[in-house]
Amino acid sequence: MKNLSREEIISLAVDYYFVSVDQKNINKVLDTMQENIIFSIPTHNVIKNGKDEVRNMFEKLFTEHKEVWHGDFTHTIDVESQNLASTFTVKNTEHDGSIVIKYNCNFFEIEDGKFSSITVYMQGDNTLN
Repeated sequence: MKNLSREEIISLAVDYYFVSVDQKNINKVLDTMQENIIFSIPTHNVIKNGKDEVRNMFEKLFTEHKEVWHGDFTHTIDVESQNLASTFTVKNTEHDGSIVIKYNCNFFEIEDGKFSSITVYMQGDNTLN
């Protein structure tokens, strides 16, 4: 498969991955990933291997929060190596209506048009377990 363009890399992250997370659509979230995805959160010593472990992690996030939102993105892209670094704001709405705001940075590695690795540097408490 050909490499994704700069615009396609941003779209994979923002229009597909983050929008699907915000819509709590686990199948679409997983569609952005390779079967053997490595999803790590170094700030909380978490590593998930493969879609099954990632599915469980996101299903817990979706259950534990009324709403999730990601936005205010800044991207740094290396098209040749198919890597993306994104900084962004996260707003998690709790079931009691309170909102927790975080500022995170994710690093994405892409193979054959899908994420092979996602590394999350998360501010505050871990909402992805």
